[in-house]
Order: sequence, then structure tokens, then C-alpha cells
Amino acid sequence: DAALLVNRYARDTSGDAILSRIQLGALFPKVRLTVATTDYHVPRVKTLFRVVYGPHHTVAVHGSESGRGAERASDEAASLAAFSETFAGIAPGDLRSFRDRLLSAHPFYNGTRFPEHPLPEEALEIDAARPQ
Repeated sequence: DAALLVNRYARDTSGDAILSRIQLGALFPKVRLTVATTDYHVPRVKTLFRVVYGPHHTVAVHGSESGRGAERASDEAASLAAFSETFAGIAPGDLRSFRDRLLSAHPFYNGTRFPEHPLPEEALEIDAARPQ
């Protein structure tokens, strides 16, 4: 079976990974995920999603050709470094820690950049009955 997930709460790739994992975890104990993105974004998306989802979930990433890889390389490297710094010390797949760090340290989610648009509780609830 396949389904398309639309996450209206994510504001960047880190949020895409963490909030989609929360959303999917509420529905499925184990996930086989395919992420579609642009070609230049593939290496960073693979890293973020595989770290956030952890070893018990399968994540495939496919990119569409953009012709912008060279011009976006430094931005992608900087974004990956920011992710690594923000989420340093969290074990792959530790969803609660990723969620908590997103809310405490990421400016798109901790109220620094979007204070008028906090995330609703429904976007952050982790089902305690499901293994994460």
C-alpha cells in the first residue's frame, strides 16, 4: 500500500523529517518512506531523514533534475552543518529527542522566527503506545 503525506506544519527539511516521522508514527509501527525532492537536495535529505527515522525504517530519496546543483552546493553544505550542530548528540531514531530539540533550539520552531505561528499540539504528539 502507498499513501501521499502532506505535512502542513514543516517549515524546512529538518521539520519535514521530524514532523513526518511523528505523523507517520501515529499510523504505522514501521515505515518505508520515499521522499521526492530536487537533485541538489538529495544528499542532505538522505542524511536528515535517515538520521531522524533511524535504522528501523527504510528511507529512499529521489531527486528531479534541476540543473542548479553547482550553485546550491554551498547552501546545502551550510544547511547540513546547521542540522548537525543543532541536533548534535541525539542518537539516530530518537524521535522524542529530535522533537524536543527542534522545539528548543531551531529558530523556525522555537518562536524566534515565527512567534505568531506556534506548532499545534497535534503536530507534536508522539503515540506512547507505538515503538519509536
